[in-house]
Amino acid sequence: MNISFDKNIAGQPIGVSLVSDPRALDSFLDAYCSAAIWAREIPLQTQKWLNELDPKLLPVGRVICPTSMVEETIRNLCDISNLPPGIHRTWFEKDITELANLFSKLTNARYLRLRLGVYETASCPKFHIDYIHSRLVCTYRGNGTQYGVSKNDEDPEEIKTVRTGCPIVLKGLLWPGGLKTRIVHRSPPTEGPEETRLLLALDDVADPDEEV
Repeated sequence: MNISFDKNIAGQPIGVSLVSDPRALDSFLDAYCSAAIWAREIPLQTQKWLNELDPKLLPVGRVICPTSMVEETIRNLCDISNLPPGIHRTWFEKDITELANLFSKLTNARYLRLRLGVYETASCPKFHIDYIHSRLVCTYRGNGTQYGVSKNDEDPEEIKTVRTGCPIVLKGLLWPGGLKTRIVHRSPPTEGPEETRLLLALDDVADPDEEV
């Protein structure tokens, strides 16, 4: 494990690991780490392309699939939405596939619940911890997830926002051994009627037959 790499830099709260190298996301496995963020940037022209797309063309879907089927699944969702082909779509599909592989190796997941959502309002406006094992969230368009430390089940006194394009991995209430730090999160408040978020969420799934 690489627990000490970039841990708690840039004023991160205790329980959050911020890393500049995806290999250091194994800090997430530290018992006292409840969230890990990969600090990166989407290529400038690809981000511009995503931001300027008609929201009707943004892919949406919710699928449980083996990790080996993520690439094909994403391609199908992009086809269904008529997402324009080209170098930016290729990057987008490859990036989701790589994040899925990274997350599945981190959590030893054989299956993933993959969700792509397009939102014009905050989908989860209240701070919470999900009733799952773990989840990777990446906002490709719009403001990123907000998070902070909850004390006495209250909202965080200091709220931080994940930068657009940066994946955050979160432990849920079902994480084996429980949570040592209470890092809560929520969807960011919308900034206006024209704001549209494109969000990827990946959950590790132990047995797809038991999922609803």
